[in-house]
Amino acid sequence: MAGYVPLPGSNKSLLPNSRPAGPVNPSELASLTVRVRSAGDPKALQRRVYEQAAKPLAKREYLTHEQLAEQHGASKEDLDKVEAFAQQHDLFVVRRSAPARTIELRGKLADLRAAFHADVGMYHHSTGTYRGRQGEIAVPQELQPIITGVFGFDTRPKHRGTTSARRSTPSPGKASGAVRTASLQPNSRRATIFRHSPMARSSTAPDKPSPSSSLAAATAPVT
Repeated sequence: MAGYVPLPGSNKSLLPNSRPAGPVNPSELASLTVRVRSAGDPKALQRRVYEQAAKPLAKREYLTHEQLAEQHGASKEDLDKVEAFAQQHDLFVVRRSAPARTIELRGKLADLRAAFHADVGMYHHSTGTYRGRQGEIAVPQELQPIITGVFGFDTRPKHRGTTSARRSTPSPGKASGAVRTASLQPNSRRATIFRHSPMARSSTAPDKPSPSSSLAAATAPVT
């Protein structure tokens, strides 16, 4: 394979006031989730999301799970290329999903780090000791257009905002469902319109894919 290039959007910092706790155990088994690009047109999907969000609830047209997977899932060719790359680094494919556009890899931390050139170590923090990643992840140049995210190196605790902080309040006199939907952030709109992805998976680790629908992931930037 050709040289490595940074994965856009993968730069990560340690928790503030973290203190080094030593290197990771290179023989420790760990899992990563690799997300790949959509086989469809993300911009067309985003336009559809906003068009549907502007309609009254009764007039919205929802994609079925099957339509979402067929039109905006991952291609078999992309998943095959990532799997071949993983096998070259002695990594096992635990699960692959075209609808969710993910492939889960498992192997020794030494092999995972070598595959993605990740700077990973153990750190002490007031919230507990965690495995932290800093800097960017790198991927082979030919896979850079395919891979949109690599998640799982970092095990820091995840903090969520309160429900009241995430809830949007409609303007006085505008309590219709259409108005409430229009007040939501884009990711919330996408989840509202297309409901749940069949392959969406939640995780407590911040370096894991967001537990939103795979549709929202189709248009969201890498984090």
